[in-house]
Amino acid sequence: MDDYGVLCRLRDGFLLASKPGQAAFLVELAHASDGRTWISNAGLLYELRGGSLLPLPLPAGRQGYLQGITARRHGGLWAVFGNQLWIWLDGNWTPSAQVPLFASTPLHCFIETRSGQLLAGTSDHGAFLYSPGTGDGVRQLWRETGFPADWITSMLEDHEGNLWLGTGGSGLFMVRPSPISTPAPADHWQGRALLTVTPSRLGGLWVGTEGAGLYRIKGEESSHFAKDAGLRAPYVWSLHEDKSGVLWLGTWGGGVYSGTGDSFRPVPGLPQLDGPVGALTTSSAGGLWIGSTGGLLLLRDGVAATITPSTGRGPRDLCALIDDGKGTVWVGSRSEGLWALHPATPGDYHRLPDAGADQVQCLHLDSEGSLWIGTVGGGLRRLRDGKFVSIGPLQGIGSATVCHISEDLLGNLWLSTNSGILQLSRAELNRCADGLQPQVQSRNFGLGDGLPTLKASGGAQPSGCLLPDGRLAFATSRGLVLIDPTRISTNCVPPPVIIETVLLNGRPQSPFGAAPLKVQPGEHRLELHYTGLSFASPEKVRFRHRILGLDEAWNEVGASRSAEYNYLPPGSYRFEVLACNNDGVWSTAPASLAFVILPRFYQTGWFRLLCLLCLLGASSALAWYSTRRRERLKLQRLQQQRAIELERSRIANDMHDDLGSQLTRITMLSEGARGPQRDPSRAAENLAHIYETARRMTRSMDEIVWAVNPKHDRVESLVNYLEKYASDFLGAADLRFRLDLPMDFPVWTPGSELRHNLFLAFREVLNNTVRHAGATLVEISVTLDESEFRLSVADNGRGFTPPSSMGSQPSSAHPASSACGDPGRIASGNGLPGVHARMARIGGRCELSSSPGKGTRILLIAPVHSQHDSP
Repeated sequence: MDDYGVLCRLRDGFLLASKPGQAAFLVELAHASDGRTWISNAGLLYELRGGSLLPLPLPAGRQGYLQGITARRHGGLWAVFGNQLWIWLDGNWTPSAQVPLFASTPLHCFIETRSGQLLAGTSDHGAFLYSPGTGDGVRQLWRETGFPADWITSMLEDHEGNLWLGTGGSGLFMVRPSPISTPAPADHWQGRALLTVTPSRLGGLWVGTEGAGLYRIKGEESSHFAKDAGLRAPYVWSLHEDKSGVLWLGTWGGGVYSGTGDSFRPVPGLPQLDGPVGALTTSSAGGLWIGSTGGLLLLRDGVAATITPSTGRGPRDLCALIDDGKGTVWVGSRSEGLWALHPATPGDYHRLPDAGADQVQCLHLDSEGSLWIGTVGGGLRRLRDGKFVSIGPLQGIGSATVCHISEDLLGNLWLSTNSGILQLSRAELNRCADGLQPQVQSRNFGLGDGLPTLKASGGAQPSGCLLPDGRLAFATSRGLVLIDPTRISTNCVPPPVIIETVLLNGRPQSPFGAAPLKVQPGEHRLELHYTGLSFASPEKVRFRHRILGLDEAWNEVGASRSAEYNYLPPGSYRFEVLACNNDGVWSTAPASLAFVILPRFYQTGWFRLLCLLCLLGASSALAWYSTRRRERLKLQRLQQQRAIELERSRIANDMHDDLGSQLTRITMLSEGARGPQRDPSRAAENLAHIYETARRMTRSMDEIVWAVNPKHDRVESLVNYLEKYASDFLGAADLRFRLDLPMDFPVWTPGSELRHNLFLAFREVLNNTVRHAGATLVEISVTLDESEFRLSVADNGRGFTPPSSMGSQPSSAHPASSACGDPGRIASGNGLPGVHARMARIGGRCELSSSPGKGTRILLIAPVHSQHDSP
């Protein structure tokens, strides 16, 4: 509808104009919950039915112009004619009430709230708030009452009962009922902070200020007391009115004043008090307790006595005093904690070490005898039965600094803090202090509730109080605050909560479809921004969230409106978030977002299966290798054992064949020497044979020991032994010989079997050379390469024609004599066939080259690094 009353239907663009319709800006539309719609235009009234505007009759006896209309909660229509309210219901007009202010100006907008109040907006007189049937007057919201605008253009009530007023040029404002009021004198406290407040027996409040003296507030009236009333110290830090009606004032720089009416005078009998007097209270035994920066004094019968402990200096910077009437005075110090004084026991004035805080700001003794202590930085503490318990921000109290504690008539404790004013159930506080519940629920009053500032005054007694009518008063740095607990309404509307934005690695996403949001591999940082739709006190909305599949419980995050996750394992998740309003009512259903963290290839199931198979394969291969290695080591041990057994058998055979036969010969020769010796030459021959046989046995034993000793398993030792034997043997035979031996030897360890057989073959060759070759010169040479050990024995003897098979497959049937060209001699050994057999046993060979008259050359070739090298 435009400013001339022309209606446009958006569905099809159909236009409908009311009549007369010529007066602009005097049109209004009212829409009821049952679907009925009314329109006022230039003083006329219409109802919209079936696409037509039907004029309605105006009430008879009306006086004045049609000011405004709005739909009624219980059906029908409210209409204002002049200053008269009318009700249109069931086709009839009924007068309701006269509202004088309504006639002062045309109503720009007009609504009825869910509580039944009527709110009317004007163009130059602000807004009028009226409650029909209550007898209350009209409350006007405009500049003269502190509202920021007089021109109201639109109004709306939201789902929480908050009223939103749009203004012409001053923006949008929210209006809602508040139990808080901030009365002030005409001079507005001269711009000074308030320090202390206490009830007056004559009604109203005494208020002490920092630099503006003393005020008395009673209703809308106020009185100011300063120098003209005898109060020469304008800094009033503490107030106390005793039962007789005398008001005591503690000041900074002026000591203590007292008075009963409109004048005050300094209290005589006191010492000079230069600092602030922070606390005053009546003594149950008579007199007045005075707490100052210098310590504790008792004023009685005009005489002041300083109270000190028997152990030394008492506390300084006193700011709180309570005489419980049962023999204990509780003393709070800004810098030295909590003290207890028992006046009946002189000197029993001591500090309580378990108080847990050095900076005490206020004390309160409740009706159950528990002492509540407000501290700076330590929260609230309770002393009961000698036990201290702390209740701070972790237990639900929104501030660690408590300036004042009051108790209302409903069993609640009120705390003024540096973060606003808190209302807490004393029963909940006690349950929390007793360990029966982890946290307490607190109602926080802040700027949105009407407080002029969040910072309350503290350190002066009392900085708050309970009034006889049940209201509570608190001193703040920007004025006086009165709270009526009976006018506190609970916001029972759970706030809807929504997820506003989702960011992946800082990039916004569009996740609000039916399918879950897919997070690609490598996108680690997930940010979710959410909010709760509560306009009553948006700053008090609290949140909790969790991720199903990751969190076991809800995460309490306070007022934070975002959640950030830098890494989540691959999988499917659901993020859920709940919100609670300013009165602790939580959302009934969470806002949620389903998302899937996609895995990298090495985080997939098939990759893990492949890794498992590879691991199993590697384990199997390792097991197979270990088994095979164990079997190979076992086979090597068996081979070594067999080689040792063969070596032992060989040694036994050598000893049996060589040493045994020679021992038998010695035995036989000895037998002949034991009988009667008829032929001395025969006996000498036998002894010579015995000697020769024993000498050969010694040489054979030396050969066996040399072959067995592992320290000779070196190629150098083998060559040296061959050289020594050749030198001894050929020298004894008086034959010239020449040795050609290498200077350096490669790394090679010939085994005992190879050394033994090679030596025996070499010995046989030398033996045949000496006995049969008829040589005058023997040349012996040794060559060694990576594969073969070559031992050559050449002589310049008579030579012979070797058989055709001698070089390759020698036979033991060939006698040595044949090989050596002496056919008439009977063989005494294996000869060359034995040499061939010994070399074959170690994997080597024997090569023979000879011709008659040209000498003989025999080459013994042994393999290097063969399996026969070790026993």
